[in-house]
Amino acid sequence: MRREHHAIPLSASHARIAPRRPAALAAVLLALACLWTGRAEAVVCWGKVCPGADCCSGHGTCTAFNTCVCDPGYVGKECESKPVEPDKTAIDFGAVAVGSTTSQSLLLSVLAGTGGLSATLSGEGSGDYTVTSACPATFTQATSCALIIGFSPTAVGSRPATLTLAVTSLPVSLSGTGSATVRAIAADPVAASTLYAAIAGSGVYASADGGATWTAATVQPSDTRLTALAIKPGDTATLFAATDGGGVFISRDSGLTWNACADTGLDSPNVLSLIVTGAGQLFAGTGAGVFASSNDCSSWTEQNTGLPE
Repeated sequence: MRREHHAIPLSASHARIAPRRPAALAAVLLALACLWTGRAEAVVCWGKVCPGADCCSGHGTCTAFNTCVCDPGYVGKECESKPVEPDKTAIDFGAVAVGSTTSQSLLLSVLAGTGGLSATLSGEGSGDYTVTSACPATFTQATSCALIIGFSPTAVGSRPATLTLAVTSLPVSLSGTGSATVRAIAADPVAASTLYAAIAGSGVYASADGGATWTAATVQPSDTRLTALAIKPGDTATLFAATDGGGVFISRDSGLTWNACADTGLDSPNVLSLIVTGAGQLFAGTGAGVFASSNDCSSWTEQNTGLPE
């Protein structure tokens, strides 16, 4: 970006107006600008007069007479101050399994002034990030503190966001990728080439060619924090899927569509394992113990006698 610097000393002997000399008239106007700002010199930036020996201290844009629009992170009439300096301007969390959580710290150094700090999240994936502050309510100069940025992807793929630090509107780019984690695989006991896979954060997929290709269910479980799959031996079109927080789901059409099971008698929605006996009885291992259903998950009965509490 072009910056033309024309320093004009604050001296009456340099403020004479020569007839028919526009340059001399411009010099007078610049000198008057210097008087107005209380500075010893002024410069022309992009055809406009702004204060300072350098346009907006080199950290802004001269948009009108004596007016600087500061770059992100800088404040002051001449954009001369940078109150807060983060130790990084971008944080990449890499690939993280959907439903998992990781965190990184952002160290802030207070360079000038005092006051509070606010941090806001925005962008497509902002809901996947959290900010926990270890900073005091009021900053003082020459101190430092940290923000803890957490990332817990809710979907597979890129999850970009921006963290903006106020009052300086300083942006910190956040990026991370939700990765697919296969939590469970089930094989059809009758059709050997038919497989089912539970993908955390994505849903249930089926393969009819021994895993060479996969197809997503038409209607997925409404909660995709999947943990386990089970097939009913006497009716292989009936499948059950467990979730960590959403209970159990059932499909009666070989995994194409899924519906939530009843939670009557099921004390915990955190279901970690499933098994169906040859007689068709369904057992669920949960955070509250073992529960059984003999009616395709329409109701549940606790089965914890003799188990440690």
